[in-house]
Amino acid sequence: MIPWDGCKAKQIASAPRTEDCVGCKRCESACPTDFLSVRVYLWHETTRSMELLLTTYAFCYHFQPDDPLIQLVENYKWIDFFEFHWRLGIDGLSIGPILLTGFITTLATLAARPVTRDSRLFHFLMLAMYSGQIGSFSSQDLLLFFIMWELELIP
Repeated sequence: MIPWDGCKAKQIASAPRTEDCVGCKRCESACPTDFLSVRVYLWHETTRSMELLLTTYAFCYHFQPDDPLIQLVENYKWIDFFEFHWRLGIDGLSIGPILLTGFITTLATLAARPVTRDSRLFHFLMLAMYSGQIGSFSSQDLLLFFIMWELELIP
C-alpha cells in the first residue's frame, strides 16, 4: 500500500475516491482521483528518475579505463573578453564520484515520491543539484568548478 497525500486528507492509493478534487487551495491543481491515475503518476515519476541513472550509465559506457587521458572532453570558448573556456572532461579519478552521484541522486528521487506539494520545483532543484555535482566533478577550469560548486549549493 502506498500512502498518498491528497488534497483533503491522506489517501491510500488502492482506495478510489468518489469525489473530484479540482483546484483546491492546498495543492492548487487537480489531484488524482482513482487508483489508475495514481499508478500512472507513480510510474511517470519512476521513469523520470531512472533517466538520471541512464545518463550516468552513458558516462560509464563511453568511458575507456585503458586510456589514462581525460575523456569525453567538451571545450568551448565561453566568454571571449576574459578568455574563459567551458572545459569539461572525465578522467579515471572523477568517474567514480560521477557514477556514485548518479546512483544516489536516482535513489533520492525515488525515495521522494510522496512529494505532492511543488513537485515540479522539487524535481527542478534536484536536477540543478545533480547538474552542479556532475559539473564540479568533470570541470577542467577553476572558474567553471567554482560556478558548478555554487550551483550545487543553491538547492
